[in-house]
Amino acid sequence: MQIPLKYILRSSSSRRLTTGITILGIALVVFVFTAVLMMANGVQQTLKSTGSDDNVTVVRKAATSEIMSIIDRGAAPGLSLTCRMSPGPPRDALSVPRRLWSS
Repeated sequence: MQIPLKYILRSSSSRRLTTGITILGIALVVFVFTAVLMMANGVQQTLKSTGSDDNVTVVRKAATSEIMSIIDRGAAPGLSLTCRMSPGPPRDALSVPRRLWSS
């Protein structure tokens, strides 16, 4: 059983305050949701465009994350002499990883 359109319009016009607050609440939720998605997309695009292959993260040997790895500023100059670099995947001249196997 459907509610007649005439009843809906009459009820909405008699309850203007609750109808307005409901519409405003729905619009606010939609606005906040789209704003958060736009900010997340902007941060992701910024991180993609400003990243560089020259940047490196150095962590201690037993550390499982960056937060657990604490390196003093005094120890930082000696790192270039003592660290071992992992080679990573082979890359071509355009710095694009090559496929290691053919499918």
